[in-house]
Order: sequence, then C-alpha cells, then structure tokens
Amino acid sequence: MNKPSDIYQQYKDTVTIEEVSRVFENIASIEIRQIKDRVIASRDFFHELWSMYVQLRIDSGKSTPEISRLGTNNKTAIVLISSDESLGGTIDERLIDETLSATDPHKADYFVIGVRGARILRSHGIEPAGIFPLPDITKPVDVIPLISRTQDYKTTVIYFEQFVSIEVQQIQVFELVSGIQKLSDSEVNRNDTTLIFSSDYIFEPSLESVVDYLESMMRATALTELILESRLAQLASRFNAMNRASNNASELGKDLFSAYRRRKRQQDYADSRIFLQKKMGVL
Repeated sequence: MNKPSDIYQQYKDTVTIEEVSRVFENIASIEIRQIKDRVIASRDFFHELWSMYVQLRIDSGKSTPEISRLGTNNKTAIVLISSDESLGGTIDERLIDETLSATDPHKADYFVIGVRGARILRSHGIEPAGIFPLPDITKPVDVIPLISRTQDYKTTVIYFEQFVSIEVQQIQVFELVSGIQKLSDSEVNRNDTTLIFSSDYIFEPSLESVVDYLESMMRATALTELILESRLAQLASRFNAMNRASNNASELGKDLFSAYRRRKRQQDYADSRIFLQKKMGVL
C-alpha cells in the first residue's frame, strides 16, 4: 500500500501537469485569434491581385483569364502542410494517412512543410523530396523556396488542415492552379471589370512579364493563406488536446487527493493505535 507522502507527491505532479496544459491551452487560444485576422487579410489581398489580373489580356480572344505558366514534370508535386510540434493531437497523422490513401508514391513527389509531417511520412517508408520548416507566423511568410521547387511540375496538389471550428478540423485538398481559378470565381463574375489590353497601355518590361509576376504572386498568396489556415487548424487541435489533458489531470488530481486524505486517515488511525498500545503496555 502506498504511503500518504507518495500519493501526495503524485497529486502534486498531476497539478503541475494541469497547470502546464492550461498554459499551452491559453497560448493556443491567443495565437488562434491572431492568425484568424491574418487569414482574412491574406484572402483580401489575393482578391485584390486577382482583380488586377482579371483585367489584363495577352490574348484578346479570351473571355476569362487562365493561369498560363505550367511546368513540364509529369509527376504530381504533393505538398503536405503539417506542424513542427508534437502537442497537437493526431491531426498530422490524419493528414499523412489521407494523403497516402489518395496518392500513388510512384507517380508523385512529396514536399513537406513541418518536420513532424516529414517524420511521419518517413515512418511509412517514403522519403520527402523536400522538407521546409513551418514558417513563423509572427513574421512575413516566405513561400518562394517551395514554389521554386514545385514550379517545374504540371500539377501541384496541396493537402492541408482546415480550421472549421475549435472542435472540428478537416483535411482538405487544393490543386494550386485550378484552385486559384475557383478562389477567384467571385471576381470573374463581376460586371464592372475594365479590360486592359497591351494595345492601350505601355507595360515595362512587357505585359507578359507583368502577367507572369501577378501569377507568381497569386500562387504565393494562395499558398500563404493555406499555411495560415493549416496553422489555425493545428492550434485548434493543440487547444483541444491541451484542454483534454488539463481536464483529465484535474479529475485525476481530485481522485489522488481523495486517496491521499483517505490513506492519511488510515495511517493516522494506525499510528494512534500503536501509540495507545505502547502507553498501555500492550506492546
């Protein structure tokens, strides 16, 4: 039978776990509020870019703009946006499992954002073609290295973790080129768009160069938005994991403290009996 002091030490350890979990829970809550504002700002910036892009016409016969610059690599570039930490529940495992169930490793190259996703992917026997650290969301997000590695592929598909609510996070798929087209549908359908042709304006160095630059900016902005969205989902998953951990620790702490008080009474009663028996000369 455990000594009261041993049970009390277990209780103190449980209280410490609860306090640490609450700290991580609160940090996640604060970062969620910060990132939600950045996701909205990124989305607004994308639509401003598309509003400019939709007015430009290299080919006057086009009725709607299309992303023109595609690579030549016939393999599919699969981009997985995971986390760098291990305190976010099982969302990264779900990301890898759903990606591998939907893709063929012989026909795809895998690029991973976040070291945890790379570690899980390797556990499945697949070596990533590229690993990129999860960007610090408190600073400007630089996605150019990843875009440079994937721009030679005809198709780039991004698997990411989407924030639905604090309680719900889903794995989503975004095909970079067609996905940009879908994101911009609301802008394409506007009737107040003024078309801009190269015959009407002078572009330096050329209209084609301006269009290429806008396309690269839209790719970067769309990818940045997905990274922020994934980070939002990861923080929500961490919030839930830490909330469960703190609640479990709280319940365990209550049980341990009750066990400590019960064992302490038993120990005090036993000590009292021994003391009285000695006084009476029984022992």
